[in-house]
Amino acid sequence: MTAIDDKWRQIPWIGPPVDEGAGSDEMAMPDGRGRARDFQHGTIYWTAETGAHEVHGDIRVKYAQHRFLGYPLTDETGCPDGRGRFNHF
Repeated sequence: MTAIDDKWRQIPWIGPPVDEGAGSDEMAMPDGRGRARDFQHGTIYWTAETGAHEVHGDIRVKYAQHRFLGYPLTDETGCPDGRGRFNHF
């Protein structure tokens, strides 16, 4: 069991892994520091420095376009005003 598996069990709404049964559970990230796994409703990223955090929705789309932000430091969270959502990277 990995940290990504542990995180997945904490957030069941993210759905099943999209690669389930394909023989490839987690992907090594190109920088060699992190790992990721895609799920039906999001992706969980992990590094030894940041731990495992989920990214989903529009933030996930933008993150895929701008990986220079680094790895997520938090799970996606609602803004205090209730009008938006964010992750720290």
